[in-house]
Amino acid sequence: MSEVALPTERLREKASELHTALNFFEKDALKRGRLEAMLAKAEIVEPTEADWSRCAACRPRGPPSSGTGGYPAALWVLFHTLLANAGSQGPRAAAAVRDWVRFFFGCDECARHFEAYEVKGDAAATAKDASIWLWRAHDDVTARLTREDPMMAPHLRRWPSHDQCPACFGSDGTPDEDAVFLLLQEAYCAGADTFACAAFQGVGSASGKEA
Repeated sequence: MSEVALPTERLREKASELHTALNFFEKDALKRGRLEAMLAKAEIVEPTEADWSRCAACRPRGPPSSGTGGYPAALWVLFHTLLANAGSQGPRAAAAVRDWVRFFFGCDECARHFEAYEVKGDAAATAKDASIWLWRAHDDVTARLTREDPMMAPHLRRWPSHDQCPACFGSDGTPDEDAVFLLLQEAYCAGADTFACAAFQGVGSASGKEA
């Protein structure tokens, strides 16, 4: 199996063509109509809000005013999936995630918050480092939003819970990063049953069962 399972070779080629085209524009100078035309040429279709509302992986989803579920949750799913399938290219994938949030995410305040994780991301030297970096960033964001916004709090869940993965926590409640990494691979790796995308064949699962 290919080390990098996703995206497919054809989509990588399309993304490379789009990247080359985008290099001719400053972010603030790229008008929506031109961007939409470039995306259409690359055969990239922007999902509608209805598409996000049907995303089973984007739960829990509160009312639109809560800002939970839907597009933001789907982005986290995409980022975790990219890193789980990147194999030895995990650090490069982490850098791509950071750069995308910095330059393209529509919420400037959110992008500034995400930059707080820059140093940890730069220190990622392995696939495990990269996946754990993103998991900790996601967990920290969830914890911060739970504290700061009562409207969002009922619709946010930190992952995993102790019930979901007892092996992911020590006796004092401290996360076990090795177990969390295995759980991330189980949840997001395209070859989760064999850990093929990250070359972890034969490793037991985080829940205590064999993969």
